[in-house]
Amino acid sequence: MNKIFIMCMFFIIFFFSFLQAQDSCLDKLERYKLEKIEEQQLARVLYTLRRSLDKQIDELYAIKREIEAFLKEKRELERSKKTKIKKGAATSEREKERYATLAEYYASMRASKAAKIFDQMPSQDVANILLNMDPESAGKILGYMNPKKAAEVSEKMKELK
Repeated sequence: MNKIFIMCMFFIIFFFSFLQAQDSCLDKLERYKLEKIEEQQLARVLYTLRRSLDKQIDELYAIKREIEAFLKEKRELERSKKTKIKKGAATSEREKERYATLAEYYASMRASKAAKIFDQMPSQDVANILLNMDPESAGKILGYMNPKKAAEVSEKMKELK
């Protein structure tokens, strides 16, 4: 009977060891499956993030192209403006003579009277006339002019010089 008891005990110990080993293997298998699932989920998240990042990069490049086009257009407008300003300047001899003659007339007037007239004239013309006067006379007239108009005329004079 002892032998049977020992055999039963051996069988029970072996069976429990086998169950523990099986449980251990099943645990490892479950962990492996969970790790695989986590890897797949992470791969999906990474893929989604990559796609989102690619879209954002494309949007940034589109914005960059828009900015570059805007800057190009701005430069062209500035060139065009400078060309117009240069064209607006007294270029022909006849125009220069007319402005010089007008400068003589206005220089002979009282500065306050000339300023009232200049306040009503286009800034480009006033600038061309004042540039043909001596600086002292031009300064006196500018002093009597509307400050806003005088500033505008001064800018035109700066562009014309």
